[in-house]
Amino acid sequence: LDEDWEFEELHHKEQTDIFRMSGESSMHVKLRMTPFAKNLLLEEYPLSASYITPTNPPEDDTKACWMLETDVRSVFGVGRFVMGLAADVEIIEGEKLKEYVRRMVENFLGNI
Repeated sequence: LDEDWEFEELHHKEQTDIFRMSGESSMHVKLRMTPFAKNLLLEEYPLSASYITPTNPPEDDTKACWMLETDVRSVFGVGRFVMGLAADVEIIEGEKLKEYVRRMVENFLGNI
């Protein structure tokens, strides 16, 4: 249009996280993943590559492990990833994510 942008101070730009979710605020999450989960994460969300690092597995586990540490804008994208690979992903940090997954699991079990 030939008109200037009005009320610019009322507009805000939301950031998008590696799971393609947007929002104004962010929360920190840290996930331990198996190689299988890491490979699926990279395939579906290539922007995650720079947030993934190798790590030592817990003493009671002989699987090679990978760590994802990043800030997310919403629990929905990362929550979908975690719940879809529950046997291959452990939430190390992210209380809101843990609460979200608990609610989803309780809801799911209530519908069986």
